[in-house]
Amino acid sequence: MLDVVLGPTFEAVVPGTVDDAVALLRRWFGSPAFAWSAQSAGTHTTVRPREDARHFWSPYLTIKVVERNGETLLLGRFNPNPSIWTGFIGAYLALGTVALGAGMWALAQLMLEQAPLALLFVPACGAVGGVLYWVSFLGQRLAADEMTALRTSLLSFVAADVLGAAADAR
Repeated sequence: MLDVVLGPTFEAVVPGTVDDAVALLRRWFGSPAFAWSAQSAGTHTTVRPREDARHFWSPYLTIKVVERNGETLLLGRFNPNPSIWTGFIGAYLALGTVALGAGMWALAQLMLEQAPLALLFVPACGAVGGVLYWVSFLGQRLAADEMTALRTSLLSFVAADVLGAAADAR
């Protein structure tokens, strides 16, 4: 069965304050386990594969540090490269515009008592949109190993840091 998940997400509870969690992320960036590229601004971080390892479907991991119900959370969300995301949205917008235009054209043909052949464009646009939707899932599957590696590296580092802090406290 196909799981429909656009932008897979995960959460991790970390001890301490939001500032402690941001410092934890910065330690992860400097660790030998970190094999990616990161940009950080305040409580928001974007992690992506390094330039030499990046390919068309490489995911971007956006991490936001928040405090909710007295707990500090790392909220992670995987997305495609922003240019890919923009391309898909632009393609859907273009398909919608063509389908709307075809509908209007078909209406004009009906008013002129002609066969509304322009209506053929509407299902064609729907079919192309369906193919684009399927391609997005194909890309997500191609990026699954990288998403797993990123999430595992982050959560392993967090767990090791928490266990190390607990051992130091004894």
